[in-house]
Amino acid sequence: MRQPVPGPSPAEVYEDFLVRWQFRPWAAVLLAEAALRPGERVLDLAAGTGIVAREAAPFAGSTGRIVASDVNPAMLAVGRALPAPAGAAIEWLEADAAALPLPDAAVDVVLCQQGLQYFPDKPAALAEARRVLAPGGRALFALWQGLERHPMHAALNEAVRRRLGVGALAAIFAMGDPDGLRSLVDGAGFADVRVVPRDLTVVFPSRAEFVRRALASMTQLLPELGSLDAAGLADLAREVEAEAGADLAAFAWGDGIAFPLAVNIAVGRA
Repeated sequence: MRQPVPGPSPAEVYEDFLVRWQFRPWAAVLLAEAALRPGERVLDLAAGTGIVAREAAPFAGSTGRIVASDVNPAMLAVGRALPAPAGAAIEWLEADAAALPLPDAAVDVVLCQQGLQYFPDKPAALAEARRVLAPGGRALFALWQGLERHPMHAALNEAVRRRLGVGALAAIFAMGDPDGLRSLVDGAGFADVRVVPRDLTVVFPSRAEFVRRALASMTQLLPELGSLDAAGLADLAREVEAEAGADLAAFAWGDGIAFPLAVNIAVGRA
């Protein structure tokens, strides 16, 4: 009897969907702000499957060094299995952001794209980022602005809340206050802290598939979704799509969906 072919893992779904259509465009925005130079040593903190590390490698060049660090081994395994980019070699490091196995002043640049909001101990993680940063180095932390700036996600969050009892997506957008972000980064010992707002419209090619794939890709990030089995996740996607369909239709672009996203990038120096 033929064995069923296993489907993609949650980390593979995350890479194929969220990274491809959302985090890769945003990585370009973060790197433009970082202005990497050849030979620099770069830490991609909360790297996930490593899109920032992969996009940074050509800028750091063959004389540079890239460390992609994440606490989730499944995410790192997907990133490690992808074709290596040109430029700096990538070291994949499984580590807690609050206890990095790196020496003091080990890197010139710390980059963190949409990771800080998930750290259980944010001050400790920021202090570690400051510790491993060389004198004169710079750190950049990109976080979504508030849910009120993202009406489509607000509609999805409300639809999920009605079914699970919690607004699971709200945690993703929980650090949208620029003053609070500046104070947090400044309190970790960074100098010349500033917060830069940036906006970008992203496009997903299939509106029909958007809700299902969006929820499936976020099971690695949100415990409320990760606790569901495949059938439960499929049922939730159908229910959310039925309730939020009108809100999604407002962002229709052909067969796809296009919507704006807004981030704050906190920039600090050692």
